[in-house]
Amino acid sequence: MQISDSNKDYRAGGPQQVFPERRANVHAHRRLLVGLTALAFAWRMYFVLRAPFYTPDSWGYDHIAQNWLAHHVFGLEVNGRLTPIDFRLPGYPGFLAVIYALAGVSQRTVMVTQAALDTLTCLLAGRIARSVAPRDYANQAEAWTLGIAAVCPFLPCYAAAVLSEVPTTLLLTAAMLVAISAFRGENKWAWMGAGGLTGLAVLFRPESGLLAGPIGIALLLRYHARSEWPRPVRAGLLFSLGLSLTLIPWTIRNALTMHEFQPLSPRYANSPGEYVPAGYCRWVRTWLVSMVDVDDAFWKLNEQPISIAKLPDRAFDSPAERARVATLLDRYNRTTEITPDEDQEFAHIASERIARHPLRYYLTAPAHRAMTMWFTPRVETLAYSGDVWPPLELIEDDWRDFLVSSSLGGMNIILIGLAGLGLFAWQKRLAYVDLLLVWILLRTAYLTTVETPEPRYVIECYPALFVFAALGVIALGRRFHIASKP
Repeated sequence: MQISDSNKDYRAGGPQQVFPERRANVHAHRRLLVGLTALAFAWRMYFVLRAPFYTPDSWGYDHIAQNWLAHHVFGLEVNGRLTPIDFRLPGYPGFLAVIYALAGVSQRTVMVTQAALDTLTCLLAGRIARSVAPRDYANQAEAWTLGIAAVCPFLPCYAAAVLSEVPTTLLLTAAMLVAISAFRGENKWAWMGAGGLTGLAVLFRPESGLLAGPIGIALLLRYHARSEWPRPVRAGLLFSLGLSLTLIPWTIRNALTMHEFQPLSPRYANSPGEYVPAGYCRWVRTWLVSMVDVDDAFWKLNEQPISIAKLPDRAFDSPAERARVATLLDRYNRTTEITPDEDQEFAHIASERIARHPLRYYLTAPAHRAMTMWFTPRVETLAYSGDVWPPLELIEDDWRDFLVSSSLGGMNIILIGLAGLGLFAWQKRLAYVDLLLVWILLRTAYLTTVETPEPRYVIECYPALFVFAALGVIALGRRFHIASKP
């Protein structure tokens, strides 16, 4: 930055030298942003063309959208009959339905659209960085954030997946940017806009409503004096109004069609009246910490036999407990449908395990699930295993798989390390750092209570992570006297 030199030139009577230079810097910055935006879109299109991804969840979203278009029913076929449902929110099926109505039923068109939306998310993250960073480093923070978001593969791979991550991340990033605008006092009605964007994100993924927490905390930290209370109260009411208005139509639909009050969706994606094995789920939460555990013990429930041989040793505190679980699984495997009695027995075992080791249930197991979600090679949408240990055996078995998995895992660790460095180096000079940091921490804390610690669940936090990582790069540049430009 040449601010001090420019001011010296101005005092010396040379404004004609200052303003052309400033305009040239602005034009150069804009050209850089345009180039990085093109790179972001091209990288996402590479994934669309080379690594499209389709899952059972994709199948569900796709069929709901097509049924909604063809039969005007938000539902799926159950026992050969089209049945209204509420265990999926309408956001992503509605997104698909709009694309199908305009361009025909084409998953490739969906992915191209998502590539464009994800590119927009990169730009919004850059604007957040510009608002958060010290004024002298605003341009650098914006460019570095956009550059990191453009090339990081962890978001582009979801542009090529028929899943809700891309539009949800865009809406939440936009909501944070609008909230920052509201904090700066540019428009008091921006609070309503932030609430509306958050509500739209909730219609894609229900836990998106957690963004209200960081915004509320940021308001209280800024306006804690009694004389300032009207400001956070007014902001909270406008935010809540925007959030509520987006959820009211879905709530009314469920009341009229499903005859229940359901403003979101059931936690366990169960239909009305369907039995939820809460005891089994609680038992699983006492030990389940990895995606291997999810595949072997959770996704198979009420679908396939569950083999006790595939469960890890940490699932049992003693041989006697293992024998009890083996007996229950033997009974379950005869029908592959858990009964209320079996579920109650699992609840008893869970209660005993929690009583013996409460810290394991409330602290260490959730912390391990958080590690699973954050520190992972992130290959879930790619044709790689993600295994990196034991390295010598994996290299001998499939060195390409090991190389990609370890590279992506290392990239993820470096990104998180840069974010930590940026947060530490700039903590006293950053605006709205509480909003971004609390968002990451609160969402992570909530997701550790979920039985399935899927790495994709924290993707919505990555725009904030990119901002902190960009600040980390700038801090390194200052430390080693390197020009901090991408």
